[in-house]
Amino acid sequence: MTRLTILIAAVILLAAPGLALQSKQGSDGSFEILLTAKQVDDAAVGIAGSRSEQYAAFAALWNEGDAARKSIDRLLDDGTMAGKIYGLLLLQHLDQKAAVRAAEKLKASTDDVDVLQGCLMMKYAVADLAERIVTGGHVIVTPAFAGGQVH
Repeated sequence: MTRLTILIAAVILLAAPGLALQSKQGSDGSFEILLTAKQVDDAAVGIAGSRSEQYAAFAALWNEGDAARKSIDRLLDDGTMAGKIYGLLLLQHLDQKAAVRAAEKLKASTDDVDVLQGCLMMKYAVADLAERIVTGGHVIVTPAFAGGQVH
């Protein structure tokens, strides 16, 4: 019995990280990932040009379209600075007039945010990124340019 108990405990411990990841990527998982984002990731990051968990979450909300509107509004209200930038990118995709209004608050910010593009981490003023987003400038590759429906 003792070996069986130890074996079961080991299986549970080994499976736990995978279970946590699955729950983060559930219906509200994408929102939670972006809400606490520490940086803005481009479509391909790191030496291998991989897609990060954050970008996958961004793409998932992008693909939800209008159904993600409450999550987007909450990102803009409660997210980290990176989360707010993701929120503004998403809102710009759905409703440009609303994005211009939402950008005003971010343009008043004196904070900076890190953006990871490939292997380079760059620090940008949140105000500058907000202006760039609502004027159609490049911040990161959006799912529309990364091959449409990104998973």
